[in-house]
Amino acid sequence: MNMRRTFITAILLILPVSPLVVADSGGEPVNRILKQMSTAMRELNYHGLFTYEVGGVLDTYRIAHGVEDGVEYERLRRLNGDDREVVRRGHAIDCLSRGDELLRGILRSADKSSLLHNNYRFYLTGDERIADRSARVVHIVPKDHHRFGYTLAVDKKTGLPLKVMRINTDRRVMERIQFIELVVGGPVPEGRLATESQDYQEAGHDLIDCGPEGESIDESTPWVANWLPARFVVAGQREIATGDYMLTYTDGLATFSIFVSPPNSRFLVEGRAQIGANLAYMNQRVWNQGAHSVTVVGEIPFTTAQRVLAELEPLP
Repeated sequence: MNMRRTFITAILLILPVSPLVVADSGGEPVNRILKQMSTAMRELNYHGLFTYEVGGVLDTYRIAHGVEDGVEYERLRRLNGDDREVVRRGHAIDCLSRGDELLRGILRSADKSSLLHNNYRFYLTGDERIADRSARVVHIVPKDHHRFGYTLAVDKKTGLPLKVMRINTDRRVMERIQFIELVVGGPVPEGRLATESQDYQEAGHDLIDCGPEGESIDESTPWVANWLPARFVVAGQREIATGDYMLTYTDGLATFSIFVSPPNSRFLVEGRAQIGANLAYMNQRVWNQGAHSVTVVGEIPFTTAQRVLAELEPLP
């Protein structure tokens, strides 16, 4: 997304502490809010307008999300600047990603160290009115420098996030998403889920590992990440094309993926790009088979991505 005027990135976020604080305990009120938020985003019908602000640029999007016979359908369209449209369809609501499971307090393994309160401190700091709706404000502060913080304003009635801000390690706002109009419940108006142009992007789900609670995730790839930020867990690993592999990790809020391409790949490039909290860091690693292209894409700091790639290795 193109950058224009600066606004919110100049704000230094000071996290307030009020008598409503629930910190360090993974307290039941916060747990309920996060679980309801994960469920609401997947299972409710809603449509409206929201703004996305990053690097001084403010864009407006229309979103429509519907569920029919247990299957999700979603359409997202940018309303200013270049016309961009993303559709998502055919995703079963009972297909939970590992991130959804962590938000809901469901674990596929007995490893309780991955629960969110081991990674973040949570502060409930009052109420806020957004899009003419009442929301509870949750500040989420990471316990290390390998992940970003968040400020959430979660609709009291439905559990939908009305505002999401990502906060960097200097406690500055990196990006903000905020609803300005929202209708929840009932059928999605006719035509809202239909695409308006031939030039749209379809978001697939074939890279998401999911299944009933207790089902294990496929970890059979010829690559291993010897170092990960504390308590990030495998969200999915697979071959996405001949010789090309993707390894995905999450802590429940942040997610990143490692892409590995074989020698002689046309993707042998190096560099770094970042929009808000979303980083793409590309490099080369040389093993016995030759120079591989390796890329980290996701919501982690640059120094963390560097270390992840530096300690990626092929299995013996």
